[in-house]
Amino acid sequence: MINKISDGKALVDLYNNSNIELITLLPSNQFSWTETAIRLKFIRVANNLSQAQFADSLGVFRNVILNIESGKRKLSVDILVKLVEVYSIDLHWLLFGEKLSR
Repeated sequence: MINKISDGKALVDLYNNSNIELITLLPSNQFSWTETAIRLKFIRVANNLSQAQFADSLGVFRNVILNIESGKRKLSVDILVKLVEVYSIDLHWLLFGEKLSR
């Protein structure tokens, strides 16, 4: 089952069962590749996926996910689109840490 994570409450709920720093998961109102990579890892961990499984679900190699999570590589548009399609991720949340107000 795929968890759909799109708001701060879901992050706080899942934080209790993870080793990811809470401060990096809260809205920042500014774009940061580092925080985006942390949110990407959070999506993977929240879905109980290894880097290889997560990579397979996005159609990339494991080393791509490893390099993104470690900050050596930035997310491509193709991966962003796939994340939205496969995991129903709110793109604004992924990039900025908050839901877009409508």
